[in-house]
Amino acid sequence: VPSTLSTCGSLIKIDLSRNRLTGPIPDSINRLNQLVLLDLSYNRLSGPFPASLQGLNSLQALVLKGNTKFSATMPENALKGLKNLMILVLSNMNLQGSIPGSLTRLTSLRVLHLEGNNLTGSIPLEFRDVKHLSELRLNDNHLTGPVPFERDTVWRMRRKLRLYNNTGLCVNRNSDLDDVFG
Repeated sequence: VPSTLSTCGSLIKIDLSRNRLTGPIPDSINRLNQLVLLDLSYNRLSGPFPASLQGLNSLQALVLKGNTKFSATMPENALKGLKNLMILVLSNMNLQGSIPGSLTRLTSLRVLHLEGNNLTGSIPLEFRDVKHLSELRLNDNHLTGPVPFERDTVWRMRRKLRLYNNTGLCVNRNSDLDDVFG
């Protein structure tokens, strides 16, 4: 990703998907404080999860899916400054470690895709009370433990809640979710 992009302070949308870009996302990207959409999907980006994304206060959609050379963990507060973020797509990136509970504090977030990574551990209990999400994809990871969602969350998301291919996830058979997950 060219660091010279940061000199274009009036940019609102960047879509550089499928351009064979390599290397890390430059720290200077946080100077694009009017940026609403950042799509760098299906490139060959690498390096640690970029802390510089925290400075993109206007960002509403962040799409980094398909950058399989990332192989990084997502720090707990990696996206804490993104109060306007509505869409976060980090699928198929070889992300490792656990799902940060801090993602539930992104109160504008409506769509969260983390499928096809190497995420481990349990789904954070903070997800139990999330009312703002309308779509959540956690399928095809290595998640374990109980499914923390309340019945109304499951019904609200319906088919947009994807948890399959996480062989360690379980539903308490005495819960009222038994008929939902069968």
